[in-house]
Amino acid sequence: MNDMNSIICIMRQQIANNGQSKRFVAERSNISYQRLQRIFNQGAVMSATEFLRLCKTLKLDPMLFYDDQPKVG
Repeated sequence: MNDMNSIICIMRQQIANNGQSKRFVAERSNISYQRLQRIFNQGAVMSATEFLRLCKTLKLDPMLFYDDQPKVG
């Protein structure tokens, strides 16, 4: 699974499951709240550092998002 929308969907679900606010997640991951909003709501591309920070904050294994299947096409 490497589609950005799928990644964001899983992260949103994890935030909800943990009962956290986006503001809390932004503070804990050292990403500005405004930037987090752009990533989650406006399709801004997340950097690798932001991705790893969010995974750590949300207690998600980054390998969950790794798809090692070759792409045909």
